[in-house]
Amino acid sequence: MSGTNPREGPNVEACPLCQGESRPLVSFRSFTVYACTKCGVHFRFPVDQSDQGDHFTQVRMESYSRSVRVVRERSYRTLVNIVQSYVRTGRWLDVGCSFGWLLRYVRALGFEPYGVEPSPSAAQTARGGGLRVAIGEYPSVGEEGAPYQVISFIDVLEHISNPFPVLKAARRHLSPEGVLVVQVPDRECLLYGTALLLFGASKGRLGGPLRRLYLDGLDFPHLLYYHHRSLRATLERGGFHVLHEYRAPIGSLDTTLERVAYLEGPRKGVAANRILALGVGLLQVLDNVCKHGGLLVVIGRKA
Repeated sequence: MSGTNPREGPNVEACPLCQGESRPLVSFRSFTVYACTKCGVHFRFPVDQSDQGDHFTQVRMESYSRSVRVVRERSYRTLVNIVQSYVRTGRWLDVGCSFGWLLRYVRALGFEPYGVEPSPSAAQTARGGGLRVAIGEYPSVGEEGAPYQVISFIDVLEHISNPFPVLKAARRHLSPEGVLVVQVPDRECLLYGTALLLFGASKGRLGGPLRRLYLDGLDFPHLLYYHHRSLRATLERGGFHVLHEYRAPIGSLDTTLERVAYLEGPRKGVAANRILALGVGLLQVLDNVCKHGGLLVVIGRKA
């Protein structure tokens, strides 16, 4: 699907984070990407978050496990080491816990794990591993173990157009010494910047990479793309102060072929997938070398 490059006209939307004025960056048939001129976040509008069922039915699970799971599990040691410099043990709530990968890791280190997951199939898989996981949306579910010493949102806040009710609930459910962990995709990484560049240089004809980054057409789209200033400002507005922040790899060369192929639907040819995976992988390598990584990770505490 081609797009357009809107630079003029009255098409202005208020930023969902700071209510600042925004300007349209790119438009597709189903949505427009805006950039807030105040806090810098990129967001899509309109937002269609209708309930379309279990979102894991839209992915190829073998490819998803060999890409997303591998990358996340590689990241846990660094993440948990930093968390444990502030909180040694206690109750850990992972919101959007998926199949419970992080919860199993922290359980082995002495934490008491709890999870919230909207996908019934993923939640049942996590429960099958002996984890306590509530099915539904936080904070409608998830407070049974409060107060928590750790609440994590790993690749979650980018799916929520208004994160402040969620952050307010997390602040309420955290213990006084507890920490909040947030991980989101970074719009300052090379992968995102290259997708924007391709769109602009082709006058919208090469819009596929950007649509893929926004997970367009799926029932779990990316609605916000933060950078470090907008994420920090969001957490501060939500009642937290930042203790630590760093960038983590979003992928690696050995996982990109599975990463670009885990979505259901018509398969591209093997050669096309390999070329796309090579391009994505090389950008991720450069991001990792430049310490950009592709993911922003922030640890905070109640202000």
